[in-house]
Amino acid sequence: MRMKRCCLLFCMTAVMSFAACGGKMEHPGEEPGTESGFIQTDAESEGTSFDETVEREAESTEAILGDRRPMVMVNGELYLDTGEVSDITARCGTMDGEITSEVDGSEIPTKDDQSNFGTGYGYQYVDENSIDIFLPYGSDSDDMRWIRFEKEKTTAEE
Repeated sequence: MRMKRCCLLFCMTAVMSFAACGGKMEHPGEEPGTESGFIQTDAESEGTSFDETVEREAESTEAILGDRRPMVMVNGELYLDTGEVSDITARCGTMDGEITSEVDGSEIPTKDDQSNFGTGYGYQYVDENSIDIFLPYGSDSDDMRWIRFEKEKTTAEE
């Protein structure tokens, strides 16, 4: 009986070893389906020029990046959209500031009162880490709501 168990254990180990050898292991940061992090370019496979390949890969990278999370720079601090409607019900009618310039949706704002989602929106400070911005909400551009933005946290703050 003991011999049968040993034989069974050996067979199971051998089967699992062979199964593991047949699969490809991908390393962190490596694209799926590539070997050792090297990607065969379209130029290598289709005979296109190097310039055409670089241009195609740049377009592909832009499509992958897409638009960034909505953010705004206020007083040298970057505030990121939390995706939450503000919980403050009573407000004063005076805005603390207004977004006056914008960068593309794929960029990060670098100047005060600059966003990556548009201009003309007023904001009010909530506390030392948050501001609320009066923005269109949902698919109806006439429905305006206060949306919470929080200060970007640095590694030391986390």
